[in-house]
Amino acid sequence: MSAYTVPPPDGATRWAKYRLRFERRADGRLPEGSSEKMAELMTQPAVMARVQASMDGLHAVETDARTVLCTAGVPPMLCGLSPRRRSVFYLDYARELWKLTNRVSGDSAIGEAAALAAKWLARGLDEGILRRIAYDVFSIRLPE
Repeated sequence: MSAYTVPPPDGATRWAKYRLRFERRADGRLPEGSSEKMAELMTQPAVMARVQASMDGLHAVETDARTVLCTAGVPPMLCGLSPRRRSVFYLDYARELWKLTNRVSGDSAIGEAAALAAKWLARGLDEGILRRIAYDVFSIRLPE
């Protein structure tokens, strides 16, 4: 299981936790921060299936990104405190790329991914690891 001591939540676990945010309590009230409209939407099977599929896709991306981070020697954030807690930022980069690839594809995706990598490079992340995440996880070859 690589260098991680605690396995990340799988898509089904993440989905179950997300769903709890919109289920009514015994007294009929919604949890704090939930909206009536979203709770109503979450009762529709088509919406629930889309959200669950999205959670599964995000889980797969995070797992692949963690594999890249582990092989690149970045200290995993789940292994406790470390002086370089940047692995959470690499996962944020992967999540943003995942969101991007769900919106655009082709040359547009390459250009947007390059801009995204430049943003995270300016924040101090390693360019080689950003390129590996883009290519190994999303099959996007960033321009030089």
